[in-house]
Amino acid sequence: MNRYNVAILYGGKSGEHDISLMSASSVEKHLDKNRFNVHLIGITMSGKWFYQPDYKNTNDTLDIEEDEKNIISIIPGKGFTVNNTDLNIDFVFPILHGTYGEDGTVQGLLDLINIPYAGSGLDGSFMAMDKEFAKILWQNRGLPVVPFISFKKHQYITNPSMVISEISNKFDYPLFIKPVKAGSSVGVSRVSCQSELSEALEKAFTFDLKVLIEPAVNAREIECSVIGNNSPQTFSLGEIAPSHEFYDYEAKYLDPNGAKLIIPAQIDKAIIQEMKKLAITAYSTLKYYSWFYKY
Repeated sequence: MNRYNVAILYGGKSGEHDISLMSASSVEKHLDKNRFNVHLIGITMSGKWFYQPDYKNTNDTLDIEEDEKNIISIIPGKGFTVNNTDLNIDFVFPILHGTYGEDGTVQGLLDLINIPYAGSGLDGSFMAMDKEFAKILWQNRGLPVVPFISFKKHQYITNPSMVISEISNKFDYPLFIKPVKAGSSVGVSRVSCQSELSEALEKAFTFDLKVLIEPAVNAREIECSVIGNNSPQTFSLGEIAPSHEFYDYEAKYLDPNGAKLIIPAQIDKAIIQEMKKLAITAYSTLKYYSWFYKY
C-alpha cells in the first residue's frame, strides 16, 4: 500500500503560537504511520519555516529546531522544497492557531501551490476569523447574535475618551473586550466598570488593530460541532462549565480544573434540534467547509 506524504504545519506568528505546538503534537501522535509519512514543518514567531527531519514527539508539545540548512522554500508548481529537494507533499494539516494560520492566509498560499489541505478554504477561514464580519453576516441571515460595537486602534489613540464614552453609553456592565481576529481567548478581558476599560482596550489592541465589545451574557455555554461540505452534519452538543470568571486562556490551557466539559449537554430535545439547526445555518453562511476541504 502506498503511503501518503502528509505535512503538519505548526507554530506560527500569532499570539497562539504555543497552543499550536500542543495541538500539532496531538495530531502527529494520532496519525497512522502505516498509512502516512509524516513531515513536520515548524514556523517560528518571526515567520521562518523550518523542516524538522529528525523530530521527536515525546511530550505534549512540539519543538522547532531552527537549522538554516532545513529552511523551507515554497515554489509554485513544485510545492515544498528543502535544499532544492522536493518533499512531494500530498496533503497538509495546517495546525496553526490565530492570525497567519486560521485567517485564510496559509489556505490561500496552499491554494496557489495546488496542495490539498485539512480545514476550511480561504474564504471560510477569513470570514470566521473576523468576529465582527461573521456577526454581520449572521445578522443578515436572521441569526440571533449578542449585540456588539467595534473600534479601530487609531480611533482609540486619537480620542480615547470618545471611545470609552460610546462604550459606556451603549452597554451596561459587565462587558467583554476582544481582539477582532484572535482565538483561544487571547487578549480578552471581562470588564466590570468604566475604570477598567482603558486597560482592557490596550490589552486587546496589542493583538489586533480592531476590537469588539459585547455585553456579558449570563447563560450556559453550549457548543455544537459541524462538519461536511454540501450536506453538513452535527454531533452531540457539549457544555463548557468554567470554574473561572469566564472561559479564559488560563482555564482553557493552563488550569487542568479550569472547566468541566459535559458531553452530551443536558438539554431538552426540542432545544437540541433548534440549536443544531442554528449551528448549521451559521456554518453554511460562512462557507466554513470542514476537514478534507480539497482532494
